[in-house]
Amino acid sequence: MKQKQNNHNQNGFTLWKVGILCLLLLGAAGFVHSFDSEAETDIKIPLSHFPHEIGKWKAQNDMDLLDSVAAILGVDDYAFRDYRSPEGTTINFYASYFTANNRNKGFHSPLNCMPGSGWSVTSTETVDVLLPDGNEVQVRKMLLQRGSQYQMSFYWYQCRSRIIASEYWERIYRVLDSIRYSRTDGAFIRLIVTGSDGDVEVQEELNKFAGQVIPLLEEHFPGI
Repeated sequence: MKQKQNNHNQNGFTLWKVGILCLLLLGAAGFVHSFDSEAETDIKIPLSHFPHEIGKWKAQNDMDLLDSVAAILGVDDYAFRDYRSPEGTTINFYASYFTANNRNKGFHSPLNCMPGSGWSVTSTETVDVLLPDGNEVQVRKMLLQRGSQYQMSFYWYQCRSRIIASEYWERIYRVLDSIRYSRTDGAFIRLIVTGSDGDVEVQEELNKFAGQVIPLLEEHFPGI
């Protein structure tokens, strides 16, 4: 009888702890949501002014997103163009900026978007990128296949003076910064070379190009 009573008390105490935890989580979610819905931080320099010549790479064209795609994303500013090197490598460059990430607009992970457009993600890994100042940052490398076509892609989130390779860490930092700074603004950047199924030279080109564009993009985005 005493054992049953102890079990009952323990179960009641466990349920009480779970209930308190749920209330705390709901309160935190509501607190973050209030920032997530209202914070808007304008871009410092429009991405239309992003350089058309970066080292040896020169922009070939500027492209527009389809109106339907732009509406779904809710993107506030973007640059979408091809850069070509003297050796003939063409890198598709897409940088998008959001004044806030909330229920109406925000980042869409390529891990979800690319399969939706018919591409299969064959592998992903985190790679180091060397910046001109000697520092290193990490970005995400992704290999894609659609039938006999291949693509190699680098992508990252450039948010409030951070370079973030992981969707999960981007979300964590967004929550923390929404509490500390009332800000959820940020950018998503993606580079693609078509026709590569893992070529080392192509990865080196992407790595060098990413190392050049990251500090240039930082001039456009508001820091902390």
